[in-house]
Order: sequence, then C-alpha cells, then structure tokens
Amino acid sequence: MTNKLRFAAVSTIISIVLHMYLSSIYYPLTLGLPTTKSECSINATFDCDAVATSAYSSLLGVPLSGWGTVANIMLLLMICVWLFGLSSRSEKWARLTVLFSGGIALASVALGVLSVVALSTYCLFCLSLYVLSFIQFECLRRSANESNLKEIPQDITGLFTKDFKYLAFFAVLPIGSFMLNGIYIKNYSPNATQIAREAELAVQSWKVASTVPLTAKPALVKNPEAKIMIVEFADFLCPHCSATAPALRSFFRGHPDVGMAFYNFPLDGGCNDMIESDRGGQRCILAKATTCAGDLGDGWGLHYELFERQQEFASKDPTSIEKALKDMAPKYSISWEEFKSCLDSEDTHKRVLAEAKQGADAQVQGTPTIYVNGKKISHGRTITYLKAIRSAILSGD
Repeated sequence: MTNKLRFAAVSTIISIVLHMYLSSIYYPLTLGLPTTKSECSINATFDCDAVATSAYSSLLGVPLSGWGTVANIMLLLMICVWLFGLSSRSEKWARLTVLFSGGIALASVALGVLSVVALSTYCLFCLSLYVLSFIQFECLRRSANESNLKEIPQDITGLFTKDFKYLAFFAVLPIGSFMLNGIYIKNYSPNATQIAREAELAVQSWKVASTVPLTAKPALVKNPEAKIMIVEFADFLCPHCSATAPALRSFFRGHPDVGMAFYNFPLDGGCNDMIESDRGGQRCILAKATTCAGDLGDGWGLHYELFERQQEFASKDPTSIEKALKDMAPKYSISWEEFKSCLDSEDTHKRVLAEAKQGADAQVQGTPTIYVNGKKISHGRTITYLKAIRSAILSGD
C-alpha cells in the first residue's frame, strides 16, 4: 500500500509541475505579452499554444491549468495525510482522497472528449496530465480497502448533511483557483484592468471601421468560408510581423470556427509598387516562396518557418536564400524543380505585386496589418483583441 501511495504522490507532483508550466504558456499569450513558441507546440496537430488560446482553455475566467494546479496540490496534501497517518479518521480520509482523485480523473475524461470534439489540435502535456490522473486514481483505489470504498456514497451524502469540515476543505479548490489566478495576473501584468479596457476599445474601433473588399487572391488561405475570417498583410523581414506570427498561429489553430488568409506585403520596391526603393531582393524571394508553396505544398508550414528564421534570412542574399529554400522544400512536400520554376516565373512576380496592391488598396500603412471580416483591428495585444472581437461576432453584438 505504501509504495502505491508514494507513486501516487510522485505522479501528483509531476502533475503540479505540468499544470504550472501550462499556466506559464496561458498568461503571456492571453494577456498579449511578447512570447515565443512553447516546447510542446510541435505542429498543427500537437500545439499547446493553440489549446491555451482556445475558447475552452478557461473556466469562469480561470485557466484550466490553474484549476488543475490547485486541485493537485490539494490531492497531494490528502495523500500525505493518508500516507503518514495524520488523520484520526484514516479510513474516511482514504475514501475522500480516492473520491477527489476520481473527480480529477472524470474531469480529464470530459476535457479529453472536448478536445476531440471541439478542437482540431491537441496539447501533449494535457494528454500526459489525463494519463497521470488515471494513474493517481488507480494507485489510490488499490491502496484503499475494497470494502471500505463501498461507503463512498454515504460519504458524499455526509458532506452536505454533517461533515461540513470536509466540504469546507473541498471549497479550497475554487477559492484557491481564483486567488492563484489573481497572483498570476498581477505577476504577468499589473495593469490587467487596463488590458481589459484596451480590448473593449479595440472591439469598438473594429465595429466602426470601414469594411474593405479583399478580392485579390492571397498567398495562403485556409477555411475561407468561416464566419470569422482573419486576413494578415506582412513582410517576412519585419520584426513586428515575426513577433505576431506565433500569436496568430495559436489563435487560428485553437479556434476551428476561424479562417485565415495571408497576403504578402514585402517592403521592397522590387516587388511592391507602393515602396519607392529596392531593398536587396530578400523580401521579394521570401514572398514568392510563400506564394509558390501555397500552390505546391504546405505553404502555411513554410510561412511559419520563414518567420522563425527571420534573423538568419535577413543576413543572407537572395542566392543564399534560394539555397536554403531548396533544402526546406522536401520538408513541406514540395518538388524543388516545380518550386524553382515557380520562383522564377513572371506570373509569380505579378501575383506578389497584386497582393501588395491589394494591401495598398486596403490602406495598409505598415506591417503587420490585420483585418477581421474585412475590418482593420488595432495594433497591440493581438490574441486579446482577436478573442474579444470573436466573442462580439458570435454574440451578435
């Protein structure tokens, strides 16, 4: 019995650490703070960042990782009381520990079903937590006397009739979760009220903005029939564009009801008639590469990698960039022969010019510029603003 309890305790400690790590992903993303791709954001299928920004990542304004942190801290305390015999009613305490662990496991089942049904991407660390919750429950169940567990139904009734001190202990879960949420918000952003106000202003600004017709063919598009359509104009050597790309990717992947389109707006006169001077050609070949990749293979994947390797490409000349693109092509299911032909094509050059002209017609004055359903959104906390605007659209406001 002792070994099983110790194993359950170790599993619970691991769960606490994982929940705290997921919280460290959630808050910077949702508060619109500068961030980088997390360790468990691997691809479009397994992306913790996308799950963290989804509509299902919080309950009553508290991230699920926060609820999980507090629940597992409570469970660890209960296991320790059981393990070291600190309760005078040891059998009852054992049953309540198994009951609480079972509740965590059931919550894991519900969240797992929700992930499969409502999301198109998954969080590997979340899946690990679901598995750990069942390991905890099974270890605790096997540590308890089987006949003793039969009294759990009476224990549940007793919580609401006579054993109020135990019920008060379980009330620590919501109280502790809200308190922890407040601590996290204060730590990450002391001006949380200001951020909420900024989001409200962003929604109001978006509502009164003029709707711009975006009719030119974009370099990349996904889910074009979605009720909520995000359109971005960006340049691959623009630092702000690179900083915004992870947030847009996370929001898009975490909301299956959202579509997204990408237009090149290279800040180089060689492929953008709105820019007066040529700037070396690097931006142009990167723009062409994205447009070609969108037709030939995994354009979105290549587009994300170009932003991730921005500093590297900024120091290369067009010839060196082309060599790098040749190495990247197989990764995105693109034949180099077709890719090279497309890069050198006059039609591709004209398409990039047309994308840039669409930006000029839409009054793009800098990059990145983002539109939702044809209306420009304010610069700033991208995910915070997008979540607020999405809520306004879905609620019909």
